[in-house]
Amino acid sequence: MDLKTFHELEEGNREDEIHVKSDIHLLSCEAEMAAATALQEGSVIQQLQQINDEEKLKNRMAIKALIRCTHFLARRHIPHNKF
Repeated sequence: MDLKTFHELEEGNREDEIHVKSDIHLLSCEAEMAAATALQEGSVIQQLQQINDEEKLKNRMAIKALIRCTHFLARRHIPHNKF
């Protein structure tokens, strides 16, 4: 069978239809899609670094909120364990 691009395949060609439905073809399509996704998302190290940066940002926001609440309670002389 000659190598052809997808657009050059003849409709109704039995060999092409069988190949497209074969396990090997489906497996190679999945691998190609996974590789394309990996290129778009970046490497594992980059993903972990991005998650680390997001966690740092969330932690900073939480600490700021905690400090603001503590400052508010202290200025108003409201005990934190009143309830």
